[in-house]
Amino acid sequence: MDIEKNLTEEELKLILAEKRFQKDLLVKDYYLTILLYLLKDVKEIYFKGGTALQKTVLDYSRLSEDIDFTIETNLVVVRGKMISVINKSDLFGEISFGKDVNGFVRLIVPYKTKLGQGELFIDLNERGKLFLKPEKLELKHFYPNIPQFSFPCLSKEEIVAEKVA
Repeated sequence: MDIEKNLTEEELKLILAEKRFQKDLLVKDYYLTILLYLLKDVKEIYFKGGTALQKTVLDYSRLSEDIDFTIETNLVVVRGKMISVINKSDLFGEISFGKDVNGFVRLIVPYKTKLGQGELFIDLNERGKLFLKPEKLELKHFYPNIPQFSFPCLSKEEIVAEKVA
C-alpha cells in the first residue's frame, strides 16, 4: 500500500475549513477514498453510482456514504478478493454482510480511528449489465496522504444515465 501515513487532525481541520463539509461525513469520505485506492487493482469491478459521479464528474458537490460496483465475474470470487485486499491493509475492522440476495451483496466495513468511527457500505451487483465500454477515470480527492489514482468505472455517460433513470 502506498498510503504513507494517516491523515492528521491538522490536515483534517484544514480540509474542513476549505471544503466546509461536516466532520463525520468528511472522515467517512476519507475512508471511502482509502477503500477505493486499495481496490483499484481488483479485476472486473466497475465503480458506479452517486459516489462515482461525485468523484469523477461533479467535483464533490456532496459527500457520499457508500460505494457501488457492477461486477462482470462471479460475485463470490470478487467478494473474496475484495475482503482479502481490505483485510491485508489492517486499516479496517471485521467485515460483515448486509443484504445478500440473488446477484447482490452489501459488505459492511467498519473503521475506528482518532479521526472518527463509522461503517462504510460496499454494494456489489452482478445483475447490472454494462451498456458502454468502461473507462479508467481519475478519482478526485483532497487527502494529502493518498496518491492520485484512477479506477475502472462505468463510462461517464452511463454513470449519469443510471442516476437520472
